[in-house]
Amino acid sequence: MQFTLMNSKQMKSVTIILKVSNATFSATEKAKIKIEKIKLDIEKAKLKIKRKQVVVEREKVTYKIMTIVISHYKDQKMAIENLINLINRVDSEAEHIVIEMYETMNHVQRFANALDEDMIVVSSSKSSDEEFNNSDNSLPISLTDTFAAAAAIDPPPFFSSNLSTPVNPLAMSSTGTVDILSENKSKHKTFKPSETLFFKHQMTVDSAFHPQIQ
Repeated sequence: MQFTLMNSKQMKSVTIILKVSNATFSATEKAKIKIEKIKLDIEKAKLKIKRKQVVVEREKVTYKIMTIVISHYKDQKMAIENLINLINRVDSEAEHIVIEMYETMNHVQRFANALDEDMIVVSSSKSSDEEFNNSDNSLPISLTDTFAAAAAIDPPPFFSSNLSTPVNPLAMSSTGTVDILSENKSKHKTFKPSETLFFKHQMTVDSAFHPQIQ
């Protein structure tokens, strides 16, 4: 019995020791769990920081993309505006050219009409000139014959062949020239040019050109 009691006592002591060890182990495990939890919290904080960094980088990338898109849009908008302005200028120039061509065609048409009118006037004047030449050829005496006849009948007084003194223009003085011309003029005071054949024929020609004078 004593052995059994001892065994029972030993068993109790062993049980007590085991309980104490279990209690100590659980505290250590709790400490380890807390440490692991703290580590996890630290890793979680690090992940949050990295996440924030990723978010910041994503925002930076998004900003760069938006900047590029906006810049490209502005460039495209400017290019489109320049293209629209160029098209408007081309349309304006084309309209101006069309107006100038229309005005030029009008000027050319008016000039052509004026040329046609001038050609009609010239043709009519040519026909009238031909009629005038035909009527002029029907005259009995030409103007050349008239001038020759007038010179043969009544020579001018200052160049008459009846000069009493021969005139030498190289040897004669101005005073002698005046005296000789005065002398010849006094000899031909009876010269009446209105009675010559030249003026008679001139009246004939005038009456032929202007019948209403008769």
